[in-house]
Amino acid sequence: TATLKNISGTVSWTTSDENVVSISGTGNTITITGEAVGTATITATCGTYHESCIVTVILPMQAGDYVEYNVEYTDAYISGNRYTALNGWRIESATANGDGTYSNVRLISTGIPATLNYVYNSQYHKDWYVTDDATLTAFKNMLIETGGDGNYNFYTGNDTYYGLQATAGMYYNFEEIKFMASVLNGIDLNNTGSFTRVVINGIEYTKSNTNRLTELTGGQLFNLLGDNAKVRILTLPELNLALGRTDIDSSSSISYGYDTLGLYKLTNLSNVPNMTNFTSYDNSSSGGNYYLASPSNSSHEYKVEYVYGGGIISENYGNVGANNYRGIRPLIVINPGINVRFVDTNNNGVPEIQIVN
Repeated sequence: TATLKNISGTVSWTTSDENVVSISGTGNTITITGEAVGTATITATCGTYHESCIVTVILPMQAGDYVEYNVEYTDAYISGNRYTALNGWRIESATANGDGTYSNVRLISTGIPATLNYVYNSQYHKDWYVTDDATLTAFKNMLIETGGDGNYNFYTGNDTYYGLQATAGMYYNFEEIKFMASVLNGIDLNNTGSFTRVVINGIEYTKSNTNRLTELTGGQLFNLLGDNAKVRILTLPELNLALGRTDIDSSSSISYGYDTLGLYKLTNLSNVPNMTNFTSYDNSSSGGNYYLASPSNSSHEYKVEYVYGGGIISENYGNVGANNYRGIRPLIVINPGINVRFVDTNNNGVPEIQIVN
């Protein structure tokens, strides 16, 4: 129930945080300006009466922007690069809805949190491979229909298709892949992931503490959003389309001009915020190469695509006893129909994800 009052006098206005919302003008008409991501309380006062409202400032977000996500990690290739919740995750893509919310949001790790030892004929830890024909057919059709020229070449000369089974698993079943802290003697890690250090909501997993033998799935490591999101690996067609290529199965080099943000070609990554002594990735085979969820389009049914440290999209295959660890860059895909806001409620300069519906 509201009580109407006749109030006369001069109205004054205040903001609880001028760094977030500033005020200009006086009297009955003022202008408020958003200065930074966050919230502030605007209060109008006239005599002994006052009313307040909360103003939330949401800055435009775009590909490459950093998002607070509470999974920290040490890079699998460069141990000096210890990514925090404030710089370890970036927007890979998002659709602005015009009302301050975003849909079709996808986050990708800034660096490389883990590696995976893909071994095509190992009998161990292959439960995440996709082997049923219906799902494999759907996976192939999805790659072909991604966009661009509508073509994706598949090798069809063998009934096993190990590369296809593995990459379909990286796409559909990434959350089931098992990971452990670093490579430990006496423990089989064929088709298993490995990491140096990961901190999830403050709990640290590393080879040097009591959690070193803890086996975690990809979902436990990287999915903080539960049923609102799915974690998987980026595909080659998606990467090519993001780079502006129409040839979706192209394996040509990623030039600097294609990816100035260093979202995909990590040798282009620079000026990482909230990090001291950042070490740039190099062009060597240890300079940040990582798997893609795409089978090879070559004549080898057991090969899978990966991005080389220098940005060359190539292919790799594994066998028992071989060292075929490649980087894993999780892609966190928020489910269709889920809208989010990016708001810096922690006032640390990096917005976090807020699920709207």
